[in-house]
Amino acid sequence: MTNWAGAPKTVYEAQSANTAASSHTSVTAGNAVKGSYATLIASTGFRYSGFYLMIGPIDAAAAITGLVDIAVGAAASEEVIVSDFYIESYNSSHVNSVCIFVPVVIAAGSRVSARAQASTSGGTIDVGVMGITGDAYLPSGYRNSVGMGVSGSRGSDIDAGATANTKGAYTQIVASTSNRIAALILSVGSSLNSAPADADFLVDIAIGGAGSEVVIIPDILVVSESTTVFFPHAIGPFPVNIPAGTRIAIRCQSTTNDATDRIMDVVLQGVEV
Repeated sequence: MTNWAGAPKTVYEAQSANTAASSHTSVTAGNAVKGSYATLIASTGFRYSGFYLMIGPIDAAAAITGLVDIAVGAAASEEVIVSDFYIESYNSSHVNSVCIFVPVVIAAGSRVSARAQASTSGGTIDVGVMGITGDAYLPSGYRNSVGMGVSGSRGSDIDAGATANTKGAYTQIVASTSNRIAALILSVGSSLNSAPADADFLVDIAIGGAGSEVVIIPDILVVSESTTVFFPHAIGPFPVNIPAGTRIAIRCQSTTNDATDRIMDVVLQGVEV
């Protein structure tokens, strides 16, 4: 049994918080292209072994999806360390938000910023970074996280198939990974279905050539409801060891076989060594 009281001191920092608005930093999304960077943190107070990425719903009246980049570096010299993190919203009743650990290192004294794009114009997104350091039980920090399976301003469609409770066909997420991947984070959306059926889904992540896929992460539970869309929206990180040059694919099954409601869209974050 873990003795939490005896663990090394853990320190958190959340400079991006906007306490006057009970939120984090507002980022204006570009219309189908990345907008300008907004500073989240002027200078990190210590080296982050990793950080919690917090993304609020997109502030827009209509159905909308978006992608968020996190970067480090001075203004006009930003280097992206998390690319294309997926988020979606519909209206005040249909929103998704994220708070998930990203095991990527940020050096002490770094400026941290964010930019975003959305499927339509007029959206703003609240984005926060809460750094963590000092805990010997944290996973080793890695260099960056890359969004895979991006299509436009959202993810790749995954079809559960016409037979309920049976895995559908695989959808390729990436033909060949650029670098070795140490962890995966799955982001799930409703493929802009603003009123999906109440249904359960099981998602498999696999590697290997088409027709020879090997499941490495089986049966991730995702739920859709007409009042809350898909949740959890982001799941992970899952520790893995995927070599460079590997094909990754995803399939799923569902309790519904409705032609619209059985489809989800996904973006897979690959944490690179």
